[in-house]
Amino acid sequence: MNWDQDIPNSAIVAAHQPLHLTPEYMRNPGKFIRDFFHAQTLDEARRFTTALFNSAICAPSHSRDGVSKSDIVFAHGQFLQFVEAVYWFHRDEINIDKGGDHGRTPG
Repeated sequence: MNWDQDIPNSAIVAAHQPLHLTPEYMRNPGKFIRDFFHAQTLDEARRFTTALFNSAICAPSHSRDGVSKSDIVFAHGQFLQFVEAVYWFHRDEINIDKGGDHGRTPG
C-alpha cells in the first residue's frame, strides 16, 4: 500500500496526532466518528475507508478471525454506501438549514 496515494493527507496527519477523546466523545463514540468524517471531503472519506478495508483484505487469514476476503469486500461496499448516505444527508441538512436548494431531485 502506498500511504501517500491511498490515504488522504488529513487522515495521515490525524493518524500521527495524539488521540484526544473528550468525555463527550467517550459517552458518544458515534459523534467522534461523525466529526472525523465531517472534516473530510467525500472523496477523502472514500479513499480512507478503502485503504482501511484493503489493509484488512491483505491481512493474514489467521488475523481475520475466520472472516473471508469476500465478506470484507462486501462489508466495504456496504460501508461506502453508508458513508456516502451520511455525507449527502448531512449536506442536505446544512442546505435546508440555510434555506437553499440543495440541488438534489426529490424522489
